[in-house]
Amino acid sequence: MSITLHTLGLPRIGKARELKTALEGYWKGGLSETDLAATAREVRGENWRLQNRQGMSMVNVGDFSLYDHVLDTSFLVGHIAPRFAAARVDRELDRYFGAARGLADQHIEPGAMTKWFDTNYHYIVPEIGPSTRFEARPAALVDQIREAREGGYTPKVQLLGPVTYLYLSRGIDGFPVLSVLEDLLSAFRGILTSLAEEGIRWVQIDEPILVLDTLNQDWRQALARSYAVLGRSRAIPGTDEAAGSDSQDTPKLLLTTYFEDVEEELETLLALPVDGIHLDYQRNKGLLDTVLEGLGPDRVLSLGMVDGRSPWREHIPALAEELAPLYQDLGDRLWLAPSCNLLHLPWSIAGEDLPRELEGVLGFGVEKLQDLSALGAVLEGHSNHLDTIQNRTAPWGSEELEDSADDLVDRQDSSTREALQAEALGLPRLPTTTIGSFPQTREIRALRRAWTRGELGAADYQAAIRDVIRENIRIQEEIGLDVLVHGEPERSDMVSFFAERLDGVWASRGGWVQSYGSRCVKPPVIFKPVSRKPDLGWEWVTFAQSLTKKPVKGMLTGPVTILKWSFAPPNVAPQVIANNIARALREEVLELETQGIAIIQIDEPAFREVLPLKRSRWSQALDWAARAFRLSHSGVKSETQIHSHMCYSDFNSIFQGIKAMDADVISIETSRSKGELFAELAEKGYTQGLGPGVYDIHSPLIPRTEEIRERLERALAHLDPARLWVNPDCGLKTRTWQETRPALEALVAAARQLREARKPRQA
Repeated sequence: MSITLHTLGLPRIGKARELKTALEGYWKGGLSETDLAATAREVRGENWRLQNRQGMSMVNVGDFSLYDHVLDTSFLVGHIAPRFAAARVDRELDRYFGAARGLADQHIEPGAMTKWFDTNYHYIVPEIGPSTRFEARPAALVDQIREAREGGYTPKVQLLGPVTYLYLSRGIDGFPVLSVLEDLLSAFRGILTSLAEEGIRWVQIDEPILVLDTLNQDWRQALARSYAVLGRSRAIPGTDEAAGSDSQDTPKLLLTTYFEDVEEELETLLALPVDGIHLDYQRNKGLLDTVLEGLGPDRVLSLGMVDGRSPWREHIPALAEELAPLYQDLGDRLWLAPSCNLLHLPWSIAGEDLPRELEGVLGFGVEKLQDLSALGAVLEGHSNHLDTIQNRTAPWGSEELEDSADDLVDRQDSSTREALQAEALGLPRLPTTTIGSFPQTREIRALRRAWTRGELGAADYQAAIRDVIRENIRIQEEIGLDVLVHGEPERSDMVSFFAERLDGVWASRGGWVQSYGSRCVKPPVIFKPVSRKPDLGWEWVTFAQSLTKKPVKGMLTGPVTILKWSFAPPNVAPQVIANNIARALREEVLELETQGIAIIQIDEPAFREVLPLKRSRWSQALDWAARAFRLSHSGVKSETQIHSHMCYSDFNSIFQGIKAMDADVISIETSRSKGELFAELAEKGYTQGLGPGVYDIHSPLIPRTEEIRERLERALAHLDPARLWVNPDCGLKTRTWQETRPALEALVAAARQLREARKPRQA
């Protein structure tokens, strides 16, 4: 009996970030559409070759994207927001990128962007309204199918399922997104028919909302209806209705879930008329007996056997022993895969200089497929594969840390702190600032590379960084910002920079992971208890403060974000690691305060990611996350103002945690969400300082003063002007100075106009 091996998707940025380079070249006008398409084809080809080399039975088509797979789904089903459909573009490709990044020449804003479930991947949110219509547009997908076949591969097509697509959408002005389901299913039906005409046998259709514990009956009925229409001929359990197609005119469907168990929706899942089901093995082990009972005699069970979000390698002999009875029972109806799409891991560990503790236990995407292939070979009786498989155990387990924050020092109440800080800082109403980073110019990147490679001495490097900081301060003072930053020219990445300065954390050279579009991050690996080296960069901040009489913010990445944007050991509770990191950061926070820094920003853009996908577990997660944040600034004086920054989150879901963080000011993303949050925050009684992001830094659009003023007025209609700050929605490292300076000038102008308009009139 042979086992089918397959993937749920591979990284699409390229093993050396080739697609990132090509995308940014195209956006800047230095690369043609033809050249971009050639790079895309090379990346797809490399992914297919990897799958073929590692013994995958099929290669995935549809997992590749030039920006985002949810946005791709929108274009696949002909759903383009009206402002983009009406835009004047020379190429359809520019309409696609316009939906993701905006169209600066026509001042058309991009679609909203938010996190994909509990990951650090971001997707473009579909907008559903009364005018929404769908139609099948499978041409680009069909081209990739033919491309794979030309390479000699058997393609399996990957689609985002229709119900998850709607669940992730935003109803315009409260429009009910499920009201368009039938029209969307018609488009999906057309796509599946086209795939059948291409001879596609299997389609992987992703419905990850089945792992949630919050689906109501409407969503369950939507799932049942969808697969009644899209499934192959099979009676739908509990009804007299037959599924929507016979075995000849649509491919078989492998319904795929990931990231969590399906306990709450297992009955819903098993009742769907699909030809196979994929589950994360480790998270669903306790449900397998029930799954097997409901699977029936002809359906496939695909199990995610290697963790697609963790770099820790699997113990293959133990897994093989566990799976052997299931393999004997199911035979060729047992498929093996990673637990989820491998886009959440870097390409390969090859070529990295690993610490001794990580040798043999760490692997990225390539190595995950090697482990999967080895597992399949062992199950099929090729025992010689066992000779090269080590008993891989992640480190840290023998060095347990206490799960406590007994050294947490409570601060004075917020109103007392507010009065003391107002007197100490002397800021105007609606103070203006930025989130922290300034453009990472070509010159800055070259400078950092030269220093890293040893081509530039430390003294020369430090002198050059000081020159950049001087210029950053000069520009901010010219613009008229009230609270300044040093601009972070010494930092390549907000987590990697700190990882390199913390013992117990390993930072790779080339372990890049896509966050959105061409934006990549390099998650470090936490492998033993964390401690601070001599400093985390406070000297750059204090140098910047010496250049100006205005306050300069100290900038740190918070403990929750360092944890969530790193790869953590699987056998240690997250709160233990978070508290450990917080104590290391606290040393830096207190040093900044000692050096006269009066405002310290501890960024937590990943705070929303602590929430489990099961809502029933939220309260506990928010409790430990907020406690870790408080621990990171525990012991500071009441006069020291603690800021934090969050981006692209559902803030209502973490409001309990935000209040418990006890920060003095929170800056948040509101530019793409049109400021819809303000009334809800007011209703919930939010009383701390708030810096709503007044323009979107992820788009090349330069905001107008009147647009920023309008957004601030929406906030002022609900929130106390004495506590409102004015800032962009995120750091500015990815923008150019040609974009940044006029945007900040508009921001300052809007704040000044509102201050003037709200001045008390003289009697």
